[in-house]
Amino acid sequence: MALKAVMNPVRSTALKSIGYENGRLWIEFHHSGLYEYENVPEAVYRELRFHPSKGAYFDQHVRGRYPVRKIR
Repeated sequence: MALKAVMNPVRSTALKSIGYENGRLWIEFHHSGLYEYENVPEAVYRELRFHPSKGAYFDQHVRGRYPVRKIR
């Protein structure tokens, strides 16, 4: 599936930008590219977007919990 979401830049040493649409969370990392996570609740996206430590939130609430594929 092609990227449809608007990517929002974030302040993080690990994450560069994030986007969300219809249960899909896109995360662009500074060093490893863009990934798409499936079946992610919108609340997880909102919490990630506003969490003071994006990398820590990602590690605790996203990594390893949702199907993922590398986009680029």
